[in-house]
Amino acid sequence: MKKIFTSLLFSLIIFILKAQNEFAPVGAVWHYNLFAFEGFGDQRIYSEADTFINGTTCRKLLIDDFEYNYISDTILHYAKPAVFVYDSSDVYYVFQDGKFKVLYDFNVSPGSYWTTDLKSMWGCDSIGKVFVDSSGDDVIDGTMLRWMKVHDTIAFGGYFNHSKRIYKKIGSLDFLFPYPACYIYEFGFALRCYQDSVLGYPEVKECDFILTTLNDLRAANRIEIFPNPTTVYFNIQFSSPSTLPLNLKVKTITGTTLLDKTFKSSSITLNAASWRPGVYLLCIEAPDGSYVYKLFRQ
Repeated sequence: MKKIFTSLLFSLIIFILKAQNEFAPVGAVWHYNLFAFEGFGDQRIYSEADTFINGTTCRKLLIDDFEYNYISDTILHYAKPAVFVYDSSDVYYVFQDGKFKVLYDFNVSPGSYWTTDLKSMWGCDSIGKVFVDSSGDDVIDGTMLRWMKVHDTIAFGGYFNHSKRIYKKIGSLDFLFPYPACYIYEFGFALRCYQDSVLGYPEVKECDFILTTLNDLRAANRIEIFPNPTTVYFNIQFSSPSTLPLNLKVKTITGTTLLDKTFKSSSITLNAASWRPGVYLLCIEAPDGSYVYKLFRQ
Protein backbone atom coordinates (compact mmCIF):
# COMPACT_ATOMS: atom_id res chain seq x y z
CA MET A 1 0.00 0.00 0.00
CA LYS A 2 2.83 2.35 0.88
CA LYS A 3 4.52 1.65 -2.46
CA ILE A 4 1.29 2.36 -4.34
CA PHE A 5 0.81 5.64 -2.46
CA THR A 6 4.41 6.66 -3.14
CA SER A 7 4.01 5.83 -6.83
CA LEU A 8 0.77 7.80 -7.07
CA LEU A 9 2.33 10.76 -5.27
CA PHE A 10 5.32 10.72 -7.61
CA SER A 11 3.01 10.57 -10.65
CA LEU A 12 1.00 13.49 -9.30
CA ILE A 13 4.14 15.56 -8.78
CA ILE A 14 5.29 14.84 -12.34
CA PHE A 15 1.83 15.77 -13.67
CA ILE A 16 1.85 19.06 -11.75
CA LEU A 17 5.36 19.91 -12.95
CA LYS A 18 4.37 19.22 -16.54
CA ALA A 19 1.17 21.24 -16.15
CA GLN A 20 3.34 24.12 -15.05
CA ASN A 21 6.34 25.50 -16.86
CA GLU A 22 5.30 25.24 -20.50
CA PHE A 23 7.10 28.57 -20.65
CA ALA A 24 10.89 28.64 -21.00
CA PRO A 25 11.60 24.88 -21.22
CA VAL A 26 15.19 23.96 -20.42
CA GLY A 27 17.30 24.55 -23.53
CA ALA A 28 15.06 27.28 -24.94
CA VAL A 29 16.89 30.30 -26.33
CA TRP A 30 15.72 33.77 -27.35
CA HIS A 31 17.65 36.29 -29.44
CA TYR A 32 16.56 39.91 -29.30
CA ASN A 33 18.02 42.69 -31.42
CA LEU A 34 19.34 45.31 -29.04
CA PHE A 35 19.09 49.00 -29.93
CA ALA A 36 21.04 50.94 -27.31
CA PHE A 37 21.94 54.60 -26.98
CA GLU A 38 25.42 54.19 -28.46
CA GLY A 39 25.04 51.24 -30.78
CA PHE A 40 23.38 47.95 -31.66
CA GLY A 41 23.71 44.45 -30.40
CA ASP A 42 22.21 41.11 -29.44
CA GLN A 43 20.61 39.89 -26.25
CA ARG A 44 20.71 36.12 -25.77
CA ILE A 45 18.44 34.57 -23.16
CA TYR A 46 18.97 30.90 -22.38
CA SER A 47 16.88 28.61 -20.17
CA GLU A 48 19.60 26.76 -18.28
CA ALA A 49 17.95 24.54 -15.70
CA ASP A 50 15.02 23.69 -13.44
CA THR A 51 15.36 24.87 -9.88
CA PHE A 52 13.33 25.67 -6.74
CA ILE A 53 12.70 29.06 -5.12
CA ASN A 54 10.50 29.38 -2.05
CA GLY A 55 9.16 25.89 -2.74
CA THR A 56 8.20 26.74 -6.33
CA THR A 57 9.55 24.83 -9.32
CA CYS A 58 10.88 27.37 -11.80
CA ARG A 59 13.35 27.88 -14.62
CA LYS A 60 16.68 29.69 -14.41
CA LEU A 61 17.33 32.01 -17.37
CA LEU A 62 20.80 33.35 -18.23
CA ILE A 63 20.98 36.71 -20.02
CA ASP A 64 23.97 37.94 -22.05
CA ASP A 65 24.14 41.26 -23.90
CA PHE A 66 26.63 41.74 -26.75
CA GLU A 67 26.69 45.39 -27.75
CA TYR A 68 28.51 46.97 -30.66
CA ASN A 69 29.45 50.52 -29.65
CA TYR A 70 29.76 52.56 -32.83
CA ILE A 71 31.42 55.45 -30.97
CA SER A 72 34.36 53.38 -29.71
CA ASP A 73 34.06 50.68 -32.44
CA THR A 74 34.19 47.96 -29.81
CA ILE A 75 32.03 45.00 -28.82
CA LEU A 76 31.05 44.83 -25.17
CA HIS A 77 29.75 41.77 -23.33
CA TYR A 78 27.50 42.12 -20.29
CA ALA A 79 26.40 39.07 -18.31
CA LYS A 80 23.15 40.06 -16.60
CA PRO A 81 21.92 38.55 -13.32
CA ALA A 82 19.97 35.31 -13.76
CA VAL A 83 16.18 35.55 -13.97
CA PHE A 84 13.74 32.95 -12.64
CA VAL A 85 10.33 32.27 -14.18
CA TYR A 86 7.47 29.80 -13.97
CA ASP A 87 3.91 29.53 -15.23
CA SER A 88 0.70 28.07 -13.90
CA SER A 89 -2.84 28.12 -15.33
CA ASP A 90 -1.83 30.44 -18.21
CA VAL A 91 -0.24 33.01 -15.88
CA TYR A 92 3.50 33.63 -16.27
CA TYR A 93 5.55 34.82 -13.31
CA VAL A 94 9.03 36.27 -12.80
CA PHE A 95 10.96 36.42 -9.51
CA GLN A 96 11.67 39.92 -8.21
CA ASP A 97 12.12 41.51 -4.76
CA GLY A 98 11.97 38.14 -3.02
CA LYS A 99 8.72 36.92 -4.57
CA PHE A 100 7.16 35.85 -7.87
CA LYS A 101 5.26 38.61 -9.68
CA VAL A 102 2.86 38.43 -12.62
CA LEU A 103 4.59 38.83 -15.97
CA TYR A 104 1.78 37.87 -18.38
CA ASP A 105 -1.80 36.71 -17.78
CA PHE A 106 -3.35 34.94 -20.77
CA ASN A 107 -6.67 34.54 -18.94
CA VAL A 108 -7.50 38.24 -19.38
CA SER A 109 -9.97 39.07 -22.16
CA PRO A 110 -9.80 42.08 -24.51
CA GLY A 111 -11.16 45.18 -22.81
CA SER A 112 -9.99 44.04 -19.39
CA TYR A 113 -6.61 44.17 -17.61
CA TRP A 114 -4.31 42.47 -15.12
CA THR A 115 -2.34 44.11 -12.34
CA THR A 116 1.29 43.55 -11.44
CA ASP A 117 3.86 45.14 -9.17
CA LEU A 118 6.78 44.38 -11.49
CA LYS A 119 9.36 47.13 -11.42
CA SER A 120 11.64 48.50 -14.09
CA MET A 121 15.18 47.22 -14.30
CA TRP A 122 16.02 50.76 -13.21
CA GLY A 123 13.94 50.34 -10.05
CA CYS A 124 11.05 52.57 -11.09
CA ASP A 125 7.50 52.37 -9.83
CA SER A 126 5.54 49.23 -10.64
CA ILE A 127 3.85 48.90 -13.99
CA GLY A 128 0.39 48.68 -12.39
CA LYS A 129 -2.33 47.79 -14.89
CA VAL A 130 -1.76 46.06 -18.22
CA PHE A 131 -4.73 46.36 -20.59
CA VAL A 132 -5.49 43.73 -23.21
CA ASP A 133 -6.44 45.39 -26.51
CA SER A 134 -7.03 42.28 -28.61
CA SER A 135 -6.22 38.57 -28.74
CA GLY A 136 -6.22 35.67 -31.17
CA ASP A 137 -4.43 32.55 -32.34
CA ASP A 138 -1.61 32.05 -34.85
CA VAL A 139 0.03 28.90 -36.17
CA ILE A 140 3.79 29.15 -35.59
CA ASP A 141 6.03 26.26 -36.65
CA GLY A 142 3.00 23.96 -36.77
CA THR A 143 1.82 24.90 -33.27
CA MET A 144 -1.32 26.94 -32.52
CA LEU A 145 -0.32 29.70 -30.11
CA ARG A 146 -2.52 32.24 -28.41
CA TRP A 147 -1.46 35.89 -28.54
CA MET A 148 -2.61 39.16 -27.06
CA LYS A 149 -1.79 42.81 -27.70
CA VAL A 150 -1.46 44.92 -24.57
CA HIS A 151 -0.61 48.41 -23.36
CA ASP A 152 -0.16 50.15 -20.01
CA THR A 153 -0.82 53.65 -18.72
CA ILE A 154 2.69 54.71 -17.71
CA ALA A 155 2.95 58.37 -18.72
CA PHE A 156 6.56 58.55 -19.87
CA GLY A 157 7.29 55.73 -22.28
CA GLY A 158 6.10 52.71 -20.37
CA TYR A 159 7.22 49.63 -22.24
CA PHE A 160 3.60 48.70 -22.86
CA ASN A 161 2.76 52.30 -23.75
CA HIS A 162 2.36 51.26 -27.38
CA SER A 163 0.42 48.07 -27.99
CA LYS A 164 2.76 45.04 -27.81
CA ARG A 165 2.09 41.49 -29.00
CA ILE A 166 2.81 38.62 -26.61
CA TYR A 167 2.66 34.91 -27.51
CA LYS A 168 2.15 31.96 -25.21
CA LYS A 169 5.32 29.87 -24.83
CA ILE A 170 7.41 32.53 -26.64
CA GLY A 171 6.71 35.76 -24.79
CA SER A 172 6.82 39.33 -26.03
CA LEU A 173 7.98 40.14 -29.56
CA ASP A 174 9.61 43.29 -28.18
CA PHE A 175 11.30 42.20 -24.97
CA LEU A 176 10.82 39.07 -22.87
CA PHE A 177 10.48 41.11 -19.68
CA PRO A 178 8.60 44.27 -20.69
CA TYR A 179 9.35 46.44 -17.72
CA PRO A 180 8.27 50.10 -17.86
CA ALA A 181 10.76 52.93 -18.20
CA CYS A 182 11.11 55.80 -15.74
CA TYR A 183 11.10 58.97 -17.81
CA ILE A 184 12.58 57.83 -21.09
CA TYR A 185 12.44 54.59 -23.05
CA GLU A 186 14.66 51.82 -21.88
CA PHE A 187 16.77 50.03 -24.45
CA GLY A 188 14.80 48.98 -27.50
CA PHE A 189 14.44 45.28 -28.30
CA ALA A 190 12.90 43.20 -31.08
CA LEU A 191 12.67 39.41 -31.09
CA ARG A 192 14.89 37.97 -33.82
CA CYS A 193 14.21 34.31 -33.14
CA TYR A 194 13.17 31.78 -30.52
CA GLN A 195 13.96 28.07 -30.41
CA ASP A 196 13.25 25.14 -28.13
CA SER A 197 13.11 21.38 -28.73
CA VAL A 198 9.73 21.52 -30.49
CA LEU A 199 9.03 25.14 -31.45
CA GLY A 200 10.90 27.68 -33.53
CA TYR A 201 10.14 31.29 -34.36
CA PRO A 202 12.64 32.04 -37.14
CA GLU A 203 13.08 35.50 -38.57
CA VAL A 204 16.52 34.77 -40.03
CA LYS A 205 18.60 31.67 -40.85
CA GLU A 206 21.37 32.47 -38.40
CA CYS A 207 20.53 33.76 -34.92
CA ASP A 208 23.90 34.04 -33.19
CA PHE A 209 25.11 37.31 -34.65
CA ILE A 210 25.67 40.73 -33.12
CA LEU A 211 23.70 43.52 -34.75
CA THR A 212 26.15 46.27 -35.75
CA THR A 213 23.94 47.91 -38.38
CA LEU A 214 20.35 47.40 -39.45
CA ASN A 215 21.70 45.81 -42.66
CA ASP A 216 22.89 42.86 -40.57
CA LEU A 217 19.34 41.49 -40.54
CA ARG A 218 19.41 41.16 -44.33
CA ALA A 219 22.91 39.67 -44.25
CA ALA A 220 21.83 37.05 -41.72
CA ASN A 221 19.53 35.49 -44.31
CA ARG A 222 22.48 34.49 -46.50
CA ILE A 223 25.02 33.44 -43.86
CA GLU A 224 24.69 30.16 -41.98
CA ILE A 225 26.99 28.79 -39.26
CA PHE A 226 26.64 25.18 -38.17
CA PRO A 227 26.98 23.41 -35.87
CA ASN A 228 26.96 26.18 -33.30
CA PRO A 229 27.81 25.31 -30.56
CA THR A 230 30.43 22.72 -31.46
CA THR A 231 33.42 20.92 -29.97
CA VAL A 232 35.63 20.83 -33.08
CA TYR A 233 34.47 22.34 -36.40
CA PHE A 234 32.37 25.35 -37.43
CA ASN A 235 31.00 25.29 -40.99
CA ILE A 236 30.28 28.70 -42.50
CA GLN A 237 28.13 28.89 -45.62
CA PHE A 238 27.47 32.01 -47.72
CA SER A 239 24.57 31.81 -50.17
CA SER A 240 25.46 34.98 -52.08
CA PRO A 241 28.60 35.01 -54.31
CA SER A 242 28.67 38.81 -54.12
CA THR A 243 30.03 38.54 -50.58
CA LEU A 244 33.42 37.29 -51.82
CA PRO A 245 36.26 37.71 -50.98
CA LEU A 246 35.86 37.50 -47.22
CA ASN A 247 38.18 38.44 -44.40
CA LEU A 248 37.46 36.41 -41.29
CA LYS A 249 38.72 37.23 -37.83
CA VAL A 250 38.06 35.14 -34.75
CA LYS A 251 38.50 36.95 -31.45
CA THR A 252 38.04 36.13 -27.80
CA ILE A 253 35.60 38.23 -25.80
CA THR A 254 38.61 40.10 -24.38
CA GLY A 255 39.79 41.03 -27.90
CA THR A 256 42.63 38.55 -28.53
CA THR A 257 42.76 37.59 -32.23
CA LEU A 258 42.97 33.84 -32.91
CA LEU A 259 42.48 33.96 -36.68
CA ASP A 260 42.86 36.64 -39.36
CA LYS A 261 42.54 35.24 -42.86
CA THR A 262 41.03 36.08 -46.27
CA PHE A 263 38.92 33.46 -48.06
CA LYS A 264 37.66 33.29 -51.66
CA SER A 265 35.28 30.39 -51.06
CA SER A 266 31.62 30.58 -50.07
CA SER A 267 32.04 27.46 -47.92
CA ILE A 268 34.50 27.65 -45.03
CA THR A 269 35.38 25.27 -42.18
CA LEU A 270 37.04 26.51 -39.00
CA ASN A 271 38.87 24.08 -36.73
CA ALA A 272 38.20 25.01 -33.11
CA ALA A 273 39.75 21.92 -31.51
CA SER A 274 42.48 23.99 -29.83
CA TRP A 275 40.12 26.68 -28.52
CA ARG A 276 39.05 26.73 -24.91
CA PRO A 277 35.32 26.30 -24.23
CA GLY A 278 33.54 29.64 -24.29
CA VAL A 279 32.12 32.37 -26.52
CA TYR A 280 34.13 33.76 -29.44
CA LEU A 281 33.45 36.55 -31.92
CA LEU A 282 33.54 35.90 -35.65
CA CYS A 283 34.16 39.18 -37.47
CA ILE A 284 33.41 39.07 -41.19
CA GLU A 285 34.50 41.79 -43.61
CA ALA A 286 32.82 41.45 -47.01
CA PRO A 287 32.39 43.77 -50.03
CA ASP A 288 28.86 44.58 -48.88
CA GLY A 289 29.62 45.25 -45.20
CA SER A 290 31.02 44.02 -41.91
CA TYR A 291 29.25 41.57 -39.61
CA VAL A 292 29.88 40.03 -36.21
CA TYR A 293 28.62 36.61 -35.08
CA LYS A 294 29.00 34.60 -31.90
CA LEU A 295 30.67 31.17 -31.94
CA PHE A 296 30.06 28.81 -29.02
CA ARG A 297 32.89 26.33 -28.34
CA GLN A 298 31.78 23.55 -25.98
